[in-house]
Amino acid sequence: MTDLKELSPKTLFTGKQFWFYPLLDSTSEQLRRLLQGENLPTYSYYSNTVGSTLGKDLPEGSLVLTDFQTRGHGQRGSHWHSEPGQNLLFSLLLRPRFLKPDKQFYLNQAIALAIHDSISMLLPQGEVFIKWPNDLIVKGFKLAGILIENSLSANEMRSSIIGVGLNVHQLSFPKELVHVTSLEKEGVKTKRRSLLKNLLESIERRYLQLRQNRFDELRKDYLSVLFRFGEWAPYRLREGTLIEGRFIDLLQSGQLLMEYRDGKQRVFAFKEVEFVY
Repeated sequence: MTDLKELSPKTLFTGKQFWFYPLLDSTSEQLRRLLQGENLPTYSYYSNTVGSTLGKDLPEGSLVLTDFQTRGHGQRGSHWHSEPGQNLLFSLLLRPRFLKPDKQFYLNQAIALAIHDSISMLLPQGEVFIKWPNDLIVKGFKLAGILIENSLSANEMRSSIIGVGLNVHQLSFPKELVHVTSLEKEGVKTKRRSLLKNLLESIERRYLQLRQNRFDELRKDYLSVLFRFGEWAPYRLREGTLIEGRFIDLLQSGQLLMEYRDGKQRVFAFKEVEFVY
């Protein structure tokens, strides 16, 4: 990624300090190292943070990005495939100490909505959805994934590492990745730097909304773009059973309430039910 000196998002703190690495194992792992006061001399990098404090006082909004990561991962350890220099791969440090742990899924909603806000400006209205809990999809194909790792202490959220992978220019994917797309595959021509700038600005807007305790507004916006919410559709349970149901409510925990055709209801957590296309 070139011209990082011109990144300059119009934000208060999000992305104001960043580290760019042409190659990394994982942006989230590297951000975690910076939080521990470490850097990796074996990786070359560019940073606008000369003299910046590392360790536990690392500023909120600190950003780590890369052109290629060898151990990128998604929800529950799934691998994130990305060709070198084609996509956006970054991790962001937030410190939502104002948020109680039992409300942490509101952070997921805020970040997913922020990515949706930016992407939906580039594509026809009604094509971009959030696939529960954190994927961004276009016409049923995965465009972006989000991994949020929270550090908790007693009754406080100390820090959150927000990992984002967004397919921008990549046109070919491994055969096993069937329902995957990119902005360029969808006909969108954009530069990664300008897209990143817009994403960081959107993330800060939604995060400040969260900081203002506007939970009902976030929930309403999230449900309005949640894939298949309220629609009858086929699903596969973790044990392999095929069912038909519809999601009718989102719990504060992030779990979804499903209604079956016979009127029975069941609550599902992440990875307990799979979307069937």
